[in-house]
Amino acid sequence: MRIDKISIDHFRCFEHKEISFHPQFNVIIGENGLGKTAVVDAIAYLLNPYRHGLASNGLLEIKQKDIRRVRFGRTEEVSEKDTVLAIEIKDFFTDNERHDIAWTLQQNINVSYFYDSQYQEAQNKVRNIILPKGVSMLKKYPIIAYYPANRIAPQTSKIAAEQIAPNGSRFDAYNKALENNPIDIQLITARIKTLDYAIYTKSKYTNDDPSLIGIRAELDAIKQAITHCIPNCKTIDFHSDWNELMIDFGNNDIKPFSFLSDGFRNMLAIVADIAHRCARLNPNLNEDILTETEGIVLIDEIDLHLHPNWQRTIVGNLKRTFPKIQFIVTTHSPFIVQSLKKEELINLQEPVEGLETDLYNLGLEDAAEVMNVEGMPKGIRFMEMVATAEKYYDLIASGENGKTKEEIVKLGNKLNELEAIYSDDSAFVALLRAERKVKKL
Repeated sequence: MRIDKISIDHFRCFEHKEISFHPQFNVIIGENGLGKTAVVDAIAYLLNPYRHGLASNGLLEIKQKDIRRVRFGRTEEVSEKDTVLAIEIKDFFTDNERHDIAWTLQQNINVSYFYDSQYQEAQNKVRNIILPKGVSMLKKYPIIAYYPANRIAPQTSKIAAEQIAPNGSRFDAYNKALENNPIDIQLITARIKTLDYAIYTKSKYTNDDPSLIGIRAELDAIKQAITHCIPNCKTIDFHSDWNELMIDFGNNDIKPFSFLSDGFRNMLAIVADIAHRCARLNPNLNEDILTETEGIVLIDEIDLHLHPNWQRTIVGNLKRTFPKIQFIVTTHSPFIVQSLKKEELINLQEPVEGLETDLYNLGLEDAAEVMNVEGMPKGIRFMEMVATAEKYYDLIASGENGKTKEEIVKLGNKLNELEAIYSDDSAFVALLRAERKVKKL
């Protein structure tokens, strides 16, 4: 299951936009205000008819405030046209066949509450395909999850001593999957604890219990996803004395989850949550849970809190760990862009002409140019020094044009001021003064 295309009309900053997607990884870039978050939010709205009715909290609707605003002089008014979102999904699967399916959602401008006659129609389309003979006919279900930019890294994975997480329904994996909710790392901790305990108690009597295969597979899926995506992580376990997850980085460097940095806690929680949802949806896949689960994962600002070295590798790690999941993410990071194939990039601003190579072949300055970042790879201070030098030399040149003594004095004062700005860089100031000395200013 993957999104092939969406169209957006009169939604937030967009009057009209059509976007086609790569089947595995998509990175959306663009300056602030161009609609990166609007795109992933629109996709979350569009995916909800699939999940609605399967999850216990499936309410996610286009709001009146999502309708595009149009500026008239100093005022901003609601567009005169409805917001319309449409999606085309490829390989929407059942047991024995796959379908292409499309649906549309609409928000009427004339009402302040959600109004969409097409929402039920979209749900019915989905249900007629996936539930023709009952839920049990589907052997595997696609993951759907959204991690917004304002997510907060969980502070601790500590749980109560008595807390466990029993099996529950497969469809529990759709709970809180698209709404703007913190990742429930305590639920994942409790699940790891529950699986650990089940393996311990069952294997005390026999290793031939068939249920052990599924239990071990689910636990391994969560642990493997974390070790594959978190730098230097060797293993992760539940520690009964701490009632918390402990992460082993090797060389006796073992830390509880709550001791990790924001970047580690944030990404570890996302990866664990994806794997946990995959395992809940498809326990029957056993050791193939990570490699065979399909679906769609949205991450806004994937580079949030990540060190540049990690930004360079996170896309590749996610692709290798979840090869059949389609990721749609946004970023401001040239390091992320630098790790992509050219067809994985969705640029909301004017694209760079003549880009015929995969982006991982580009230098950092070229990747920054793709993102419309000027002045790379030089630092901001260097660019300011260049501008100062240009102004300095312009003033010297103006001093050659028959200035009076009074004007020369004023000019000298201005040059002194410019020199003072960079008094900590003796070489730069010496260069400026050498030119000034030649001109006798």
